[in-house]
Amino acid sequence: WMWDAARALKNGGAMLCFCRWDVQEAFRVCIELAGLRVRSQIVWDKKTHGQGDCFATPAPRHEVAWFATKGKFRFPNGRPQSLFEAKAIPGVRRVHPTEKPADLMRRLVRAVTPEGGTVLDPCMGSGSTGEVVRDGYRFIGVEIDRKFFTAAKKRLTLVMAA
Repeated sequence: WMWDAARALKNGGAMLCFCRWDVQEAFRVCIELAGLRVRSQIVWDKKTHGQGDCFATPAPRHEVAWFATKGKFRFPNGRPQSLFEAKAIPGVRRVHPTEKPADLMRRLVRAVTPEGGTVLDPCMGSGSTGEVVRDGYRFIGVEIDRKFFTAAKKRLTLVMAA
């Protein structure tokens, strides 16, 4: 899917790709093989720690996303910092296991997408990124799992009706 996402990205566009710490290098290589330029990482500080092995690993409090561009890129709203803070959605309230807060996704989109631009989320999950339509962005979401697609469709239908 990385190759297709890079192909769909406009010249001068940007990609943010969240990934787990243990596969981040493989993702970086795939992004570069798809023809994009990896520029840095964005760190999401979740403001609270997750689970994992309580006896042998640190309590995970952050996630990383690769920031890559295609062609000549300029930040549309000034240079953002690499650390974004947003409280994680509690596990009991999550629709999707890796669900991101809509506020976080809105700030990330604003940081790298021109006003009125189009946002493609090829792994849409619960649809939180799609809430950017409230801010005047166009949104295209893809989700392979029917359960999550149905939940995202319901969420985005409510957002667009508001």
